[in-house]
Amino acid sequence: MIAQHHPFSTRAYIEAAAGGAQLVDVPGWKTSVLARHIPGTDYRDAIGCYPFLPFAPHVDIARGLAELKAEGIVSVVLVTDPLHEPPAGGLSEFDLCRPYKTHYMFDRSLGPIDYTRRRWREVKQARDDLRIAEVDYAAYASEFSRLYGNLINQHEIVGAAAFDNQFFDALKNVPCIRAVAAWAGDDLVSMMTFVAFEGTAYSYLAGTTPEGRARRAHYGLYAEALEGFMDAHILNLGGAPGFEDDPEHGIVHVKRKLTNTTRMSLLCGAVLVPEIYASLMTENSTNRIAGQESFFPAYRSPR
Repeated sequence: MIAQHHPFSTRAYIEAAAGGAQLVDVPGWKTSVLARHIPGTDYRDAIGCYPFLPFAPHVDIARGLAELKAEGIVSVVLVTDPLHEPPAGGLSEFDLCRPYKTHYMFDRSLGPIDYTRRRWREVKQARDDLRIAEVDYAAYASEFSRLYGNLINQHEIVGAAAFDNQFFDALKNVPCIRAVAAWAGDDLVSMMTFVAFEGTAYSYLAGTTPEGRARRAHYGLYAEALEGFMDAHILNLGGAPGFEDDPEHGIVHVKRKLTNTTRMSLLCGAVLVPEIYASLMTENSTNRIAGQESFFPAYRSPR
């Protein structure tokens, strides 16, 4: 089954990304989730590992939820991989299942890259200013950690995506990591990682310096992957950062220019122990399972 082998479902990846959180195996889903202590209580809830949880086509959702309930997990929330999720109706066991993020993709079956459009002028500018090439991630892990640190500081990233040096070192043990890098002279100014799996390359994490940003390195790095990863039939460049599906975000502007189709990931949540979940709700909380604008679980906040 797909989820047995997808890099984001492997124990090596989940252990690397856990950040000290407890792993809870979910045999029904052939992967693990991360258990979190609920502040002020003795209870735990669970979350799918960043950036999403890839399901096999015929995964047993109900079995996985039952296994988490047996572990004493109050609720679980996760984001789906828009390219690896059950068919329509296959997620109905969740209490909440709503659109989450638009993923911008380049699908080679829809035609070749069109270099005649004005949207590629930024790629040309990046290539004129920078030397861009694929590199061995393991050899550049420490440099990538430094570059990603710039991103954390610039955007004040907290939570699941605030990765540290230990994570980037552990990522060397995860299969299918690919990377492209950009230099201004002898200085490494930007780098982007991808995860390759069954004909798809997922844009994963990127880091840059102010100089790399000024020289439009992101355009050049994406283009290098689009042209160089010819074994990938689909390149998923992902969506907007943060909790919102913001079509006006600057990085979305870049991705939209370089892709030719989109798919939507889903936010799925389930209440596993209703009586405890209800006790954790505050009187002023307006979040509810059926609320399409609600944050899940309702007793937590986005920050």
